[in-house]
Amino acid sequence: MKIEGVGKRGVLQRQRLLGLTMAEILISIMLATVVIVSVLVVLTQLMAGAQKSSDLASGSIVAERLLNDIVNQPTLVPSGPVQGVLRSSQAGEALTEFHYATDTQALDSSNPIGISYLVTVDVWWMVDNATQQKAGVGKLSTRLSRVVYRSEATPQP
Repeated sequence: MKIEGVGKRGVLQRQRLLGLTMAEILISIMLATVVIVSVLVVLTQLMAGAQKSSDLASGSIVAERLLNDIVNQPTLVPSGPVQGVLRSSQAGEALTEFHYATDTQALDSSNPIGISYLVTVDVWWMVDNATQQKAGVGKLSTRLSRVVYRSEATPQP
C-alpha cells in the first residue's frame, strides 16, 4: 500500500488517477470542432471554385458558338442587342441557364469595297445581367468580340 504525503494545508494529497479531466475533454472537443469546421469551409470553397471554373468554360463555349453562328451568316446586318437564353447541362450536373446578348455594329462603312463589323457576344449565368456579380463567387459572365471584314466583291460563306 502506498502512503500519501500531507500537503501544505494539512489535507491529504491524493494520487491523481489516470485519465482526463472534464476541462481537458472539453478543450479537445472544441479543438476537434474547429478543425472539422475549417476543413468543411475549405472544401466548400474548393467546390465553389471548381463549379465557377466549369461554368466559365461552358459560358465561353456558348459565347464562341454564338459568335461563330453570327460571323458565318452570309450577310451581316448591324442590329441592336439581341437577347436570348440557352439551357445547358452536362452529365450528372444541374441545368444551367446561359443568358446572352449579341450586338453587331458597322465600324467603317466608308470603304466602297467592303465593310468592317464589330460582333460582340455577352454571356452570363446565375445573375440578372452581365455586369452583376454574385457574393462570394464574383463575376459570372464572359464577353467575346470579333472584328469581321466583309468584302462586297467576293462571295461570303
